[in-house]
Amino acid sequence: MQPRQNERAMNANRCLPGFSMLLCLLLVSWVARAQPTVSLHDLTGTWTLPDGTLIAVVQRGNRVEARVQALLPQLINVFGWARDDPYFRGLITAGAFSGQVYVHFPVISKARCPNTAPQGTVLEFQIAGPNTLMGRARNLSLSQTDCTITTDARWTAIEFSRKKFDLADTSSEIAIKVHDGILFDFDDDRLKPDALAVLGEIKTLVIDQQQFARVLVGGHTDDRGSESHNEDLSTRRAQVVARWLSQNGVAKDLQAKGYGKREPTVPNTNDANRSRNRRVEIKLIK
Repeated sequence: MQPRQNERAMNANRCLPGFSMLLCLLLVSWVARAQPTVSLHDLTGTWTLPDGTLIAVVQRGNRVEARVQALLPQLINVFGWARDDPYFRGLITAGAFSGQVYVHFPVISKARCPNTAPQGTVLEFQIAGPNTLMGRARNLSLSQTDCTITTDARWTAIEFSRKKFDLADTSSEIAIKVHDGILFDFDDDRLKPDALAVLGEIKTLVIDQQQFARVLVGGHTDDRGSESHNEDLSTRRAQVVARWLSQNGVAKDLQAKGYGKREPTVPNTNDANRSRNRRVEIKLIK
């Protein structure tokens, strides 16, 4: 009971002179309930649907939006998606998302209805955990006779899974970033058993689906340790990943390079930032 009493005491301290204690506590309670609830899990990162669609999710407070990243050929050829197209956006309240997901109609339908643009439809999902979103989207239908779009009563189940890598797709390269502790243990250059599944996903979902000229694998460390040690460790890690890619069918020109601590993504001012700087990047150069 003590934590509850302390909480009430803190709320009482917010009261202005002249307010009755009961009215003040009721007011504080109402204001607290009115505040938007932010997810306990930051959803920012790379996520995928069961069909292999990769999306980049960005969360700012209780606002969340997603855009399409690396594209599977059928998304381009059949539905006309393009890199960086909006995918969904909305708000999180009490661990649940409510917003819109954007629907692209098949290209063959657009040939008959050339003015048909992507349409938003209702999307709801629950945050089932830090790496899983479970929900549903309201169905849309495009009439082939008069090109009208209607919403029906049916829903389509939808599931998102967070990937253990981040993706950035630009006009010149696709950069795949795998952070600390996923591929290697601390200060080690041997692939962890679980790393094979992560590299397999990267190859299947990204590398096998893209057109590119060469692959650059870069190893990076934080600022702890000597410069020579960090250069050596990052080089060995890059070589291990490049060797795995080569042995598993990536036949493009492969280059492995260790950058040591020379290219941090964030300042090495605390343990969390140092963890972000310890990474391997696989760049598909277009």
